Amino acid sequence: MVKKIASIGRGGVGQTCFIAGLARVLADHGPLLLIDADPDQNLAGAVGIDMGGEGLKSISSLLFDVKAGRLDPRIEKAPLAQKVDYLLSRQGLYEGDRFDFFSLGTKWTEGCYCQPNNILKGLIGRLEAGYRYVLVDSPAGLEHLNRRITVSLDDIFAIIDASKKAMDNALRAKRIAEEIRISFGRFFLCLLYTSPSPRDS
Repeated sequence: MVKKIASIGRGGVGQTCFIAGLARVLADHGPLLLIDADPDQNLAGAVGIDMGGEGLKSISSLLFDVKAGRLDPRIEKAPLAQKVDYLLSRQGLYEGDRFDFFSLGTKWTEGCYCQPNNILKGLIGRLEAGYRYVLVDSPAGLEHLNRRITVSLDDIFAIIDASKKAMDNALRAKRIAEEIRISFGRFFLCLLYTSPSPRDS
């Protein structure tokens, strides 16, 4: 049975580092899927994937290709979900020895993230059954929760630093998740400690 885990938090508190570290721990315990839902796309680098070097594109870039008509003629008349599945399997999904990976990417066109997010929801639903763990690196802030990219999680890790703002953000996130009926099992507060640099001492 798949276990879904997501990180949330303010920008710069270490969400991506946390997910990358957790991936190293869980990679030997079953099939693992990493999802970078943050438009800044930092998770690939944190786990050692060179997207360009691997010839990979984000979901948003694949959607842009669909919109621009840059498609294999064999799938031109297929429904959008089938087009994206086809492109994902060939250009979007990194399949490694220790984990698989794909990213939402930067907004594909003018307007909101609604279409990429809806596509991502469908992809997660279709792909997750093949994995033991699914780890989601969420965007910073709170607004993304309302997009409900996934409506069911086992664990949410709210990454915080030693500030009241970070704690308040985590508590608001928990309240929003409950209000919009994102189902989750456990909600953790995780304070990441970083050693002070020599100039700070």
